[in-house]
Amino acid sequence: MTAQQPPSAAMTRLVIVDDHAIIRQGLRTILERDADMVVVAEASTPEEARAAVRDHAPDVVLLDLKLGDDDDAGLSVCRQLMADDPTVRVLVLTTFIDERRVVEAIKGGAKGYVLKDVDGDDLVRSIRAVRAGESAFDSHAAAVVVKSMVGPTTPEPAVLFTSRESEVVRLLAHGLSNRQIGQS
Repeated sequence: MTAQQPPSAAMTRLVIVDDHAIIRQGLRTILERDADMVVVAEASTPEEARAAVRDHAPDVVLLDLKLGDDDDAGLSVCRQLMADDPTVRVLVLTTFIDERRVVEAIKGGAKGYVLKDVDGDDLVRSIRAVRAGESAFDSHAAAVVVKSMVGPTTPEPAVLFTSRESEVVRLLAHGLSNRQIGQS
C-alpha cells in the first residue's frame, strides 16, 4: 500500500505581496519546499495585489506593509482586501514593528503579523495557523499587541482645581492651619 498525496484541498494557496522581486522569489523558494504550499501569484503594487487575490482566491496573503515609497501602503491594501472579501486571510510579513502599524493591521483585518527576520519554519507555521483561522504573531508583534491592550503607561493628566481649591492649596503651602484657611 502506498502513501497517498494529500488532496488538493490540503494545499495552501498563497499570494505574496512585496515590492521587491528578490524577496518574492526567495519566499516562493522557501515556501514551496513544503509539499502543501504553493504560491499562486505575486504582486508588487496595491493594484496587482487586489487583482491577484481576486483572480486566484488564495488561502493566505503574505503582505508587506511597505510597497514602493509608501511605508503604509500595505495597511490600505489589507483594508481593501477585507472590504472586497471579508474571508481573505492576511498575514503581514514586514520589517516594521511599532504599535500603530501592528494595531492598524489587526483592525484592518490581518490575522497575523511577523517580522521578516522570521525563520522559514516559523513562517510556515504562521501561515498554517492563519489558514486554519487562528492568529499568528511573532514574539515582537505579540509584545506590541499586549502593550496596546494594557493602555498608556503615562500618568493621568493632573486634575484641575476650582479657584477655591487652588487658593486652599496655596494657603496650605504658606503654612496656614485648616482653621485659618476656613476663616479666610
